[in-house]
Amino acid sequence: MRVAILGSGFGLYGYLPAIAVGCRQHVVLPERYRERMRLRADVGDLTDSVEWAASDDAMLERAEALVISQRPADQVDRVRDCLCRQSIAGLILEKPLAPDPAQAIRLLEEIEGSRKRFCIGYVFRYTEWGGTLLSLARNLTGNIHIDWYFRAHHYAVGAKNWKRRMSTGGGALRFYGIQLIALLAEVGYNQTVSSCIGAEAPDEAETWRAVITGTGLPECHINVDTNSADKLFRVGMEHAPGGKRLSFMLLDPFDTAEAEGRFDARVAMLTEHCQSFFQKRSTTGDSYARSITLWHEIEAKTRLERRPSRSVSGPASSS
Repeated sequence: MRVAILGSGFGLYGYLPAIAVGCRQHVVLPERYRERMRLRADVGDLTDSVEWAASDDAMLERAEALVISQRPADQVDRVRDCLCRQSIAGLILEKPLAPDPAQAIRLLEEIEGSRKRFCIGYVFRYTEWGGTLLSLARNLTGNIHIDWYFRAHHYAVGAKNWKRRMSTGGGALRFYGIQLIALLAEVGYNQTVSSCIGAEAPDEAETWRAVITGTGLPECHINVDTNSADKLFRVGMEHAPGGKRLSFMLLDPFDTAEAEGRFDARVAMLTEHCQSFFQKRSTTGDSYARSITLWHEIEAKTRLERRPSRSVSGPASSS
């Protein structure tokens, strides 16, 4: 299958090796990416193995499937353009699907109405801890706690990019937390007990705390801090004598992933994700609908907590 990729960041260092090397599919890229790709130590030697098109439009004319790894607002526009292109039969999309859940619901309906195959880059299900949570959640008797502390690149370097702003699909909830929401929705979580975002500046969400539950499931307490001086990802549960246990202490959600040689650690998971798509084993639209519905409910119950300026941040108690 001829697969086009839009996105010169994660599209090149994540999706390109996953699709070209991991899935052995034919990749076509726009000429404007050539020099950037050539200069990368991880994927530069793949420059001569891809097909180059003079423009984005020329690339899309040749493509049978398209990866979109761009800003959520750009993704919305690109998807709608591709839904009108009969030659493009499949879409591999990034999260969040759109800048906010209302737009995501509408776009999902349009994609499903087109009958094109698609998948969304929710890859936590391919991690060891994510797979364990999926298999054990309904057998656990104690509440689950997920704590995620790190300093996002935009805070580390002071960048004012889209990943920092809620309105463009960024922040602790919409950009980072959306992966957790998708995983929990797949488990069966569908109710929000509480949700709170915290930030120093308007239109930002440095932190996200929430309690999510579902029928027959233990409460899941989430604590995400994207501007922390500490680096920690912890999945655990309260005391469950004699029952199943869930316990992971990592540096980040992908800490246990095996890197594919020189490639980013996420490439192995992306490969598995994309293989499911090419082999027509992708997650169904119903699962995606449940994740966006849960996202919508969480946001409807989310309150904003203005944070005082802070120079350092560390793990707080999970409650």
